[in-house]
Amino acid sequence: MRAATDFIQQHQLLKKQSTILVAVSGGPDSIALLHFLCSLREELQLKIIALTVDHRLRGEDSVADADYVEACCKEWGVDVERTSVDVTVYKKERGIGTQVAARELRYRFFQEQMEKYDAATLALGHHGDDQVETMLMQFTRSADPFAVTGIPVRRPFSTGEIIRPFLAVRKQELIDYCESFGIQPRQDLSNDETAYTRNYFRKHVVPLLKRKNPNIHVTLQHLSERLQENERYLYKEAENHLQGLFSLDKNGNYASFQASEFNAYPIALQRQMYHLILNYLYKKLPDQLSYVHERQFFDLLNNMSSHRSIDFPQGLKIAKSYGMISLSFYKVETTGSYRFELNVPGAVTLPDGGRIEAVFSNQVSDDTYTFSICADTSRLPFIVRSRQEGDRMSWKGLLGSRKLKNLFIDEKIPKHEREQWPVITDVTGEILWLPGLRKSDVPTDGISNIIICLKYIKS
Repeated sequence: MRAATDFIQQHQLLKKQSTILVAVSGGPDSIALLHFLCSLREELQLKIIALTVDHRLRGEDSVADADYVEACCKEWGVDVERTSVDVTVYKKERGIGTQVAARELRYRFFQEQMEKYDAATLALGHHGDDQVETMLMQFTRSADPFAVTGIPVRRPFSTGEIIRPFLAVRKQELIDYCESFGIQPRQDLSNDETAYTRNYFRKHVVPLLKRKNPNIHVTLQHLSERLQENERYLYKEAENHLQGLFSLDKNGNYASFQASEFNAYPIALQRQMYHLILNYLYKKLPDQLSYVHERQFFDLLNNMSSHRSIDFPQGLKIAKSYGMISLSFYKVETTGSYRFELNVPGAVTLPDGGRIEAVFSNQVSDDTYTFSICADTSRLPFIVRSRQEGDRMSWKGLLGSRKLKNLFIDEKIPKHEREQWPVITDVTGEILWLPGLRKSDVPTDGISNIIICLKYIKS
């Protein structure tokens, strides 16, 4: 198993005096991994614990698999943690497939054991042929280069990380390894059923590639690592550039950025930023997302039209208005108008999660998100409401008044924001302030020198 030893050293997968949990099903891959790690136990002073899960999918055979793992562990002096999970019930409760349900339950158990032993490492038996199958399946499903990166050598998990020491080793080498030590692994006959996509690739596609390149597993492993390195770099670059480019509300329901600023970046970085924004907005990326949606997004981004929108899965709307791109799950048409009374001191919370606060002060604040007015001349309570038809406002330097509708157009405020933009009036209805846009010309000094300060806090 020279290939495995070199691979472990190259990627520094094992540290001396560490606790290694090993997922063991009883098949040749995982049982070979457990035995191989046991051979390194004394040299590296490792504490090894086997984890085995009975998924209750194959009756007595599943129980026999777990019994076999326990027997091997007893023979090799390895502690073992065993559990049984009901995949059939779990998948019905959640409406998911058998493979997904089994994986979720299995990894839940793995996480519990990682925490129990405060372990740094969970070792899995995926091998080079698994990598080939995985990358081929990804290639047939996606046009995204970062969706065909294959199985990672390591990734963070629970209290430490998952490692895969056998990704440079062929399946046949693991079978040969077991035979050389007199190990007789359990066989899962479901691995021969070509109804599963992976099994189809295993039986019909991979053998054709191996005829042309017997070391295809090595070739694709190198490709996988390079793609993952490229992805990590672009992801970090996208993260750094997005910090100053786009805004995301605290609930993760709305994001926006200037199209011209986004377009200033190289197209490769734009694509990565697009995917990163979707990751921020979606709790879990929908299966329906595809390269078609990416193409629609970039068509919208580069279209010269001032106002356009497209719909993405799960109610995400992407709109372009006055050069601003917004991505939102909000349904503005159902939000409705609002009206609140604001006393001093006091505060109101807006439908979008923003707040208007009112306090007494002894000094005038002058930024665009605060408004100051003399307490002596204030007609209370203040009213915080949404825009109404015919609203007009006057401010310093303006002769007469101007419709809010025209002001919003001049300021290039997107349509979906206008109906919910807070309008602050006094009790008579005179518009005093549009946060971030305009302030009326009101006195800020009086007999008492007491100032009322209003502050707008965006969601």
